[in-house]
Amino acid sequence: MATDVNRNLEIPKGARLLPEGDEVMFVSDQGGRRYQFRASVRSGGRRSMTHQWHYFAMARTLRIGDILRLYRSDYVNEYVVEVKRPVQLFGVTIGWI
Repeated sequence: MATDVNRNLEIPKGARLLPEGDEVMFVSDQGGRRYQFRASVRSGGRRSMTHQWHYFAMARTLRIGDILRLYRSDYVNEYVVEVKRPVQLFGVTIGWI
């Protein structure tokens, strides 16, 4: 999966419960901050998140290797995002925080 964590996030083809087309997603992080991510379809049919994704990535200092989980709320287009960062010991991932 090719992605630039600072500009956009490519959505894996197997991702379920995420918008299939162009759509605004209202997202809250674990600290209660709210963002609007735009799920869009790029050339070749690849899906990605843009718009305020950049601000979220900067605020959370996202890095390649971090795990991002989106939980869909009972409300339409409402999501909660969780970020997990690998804990490494001598270059080996031993857990996630």
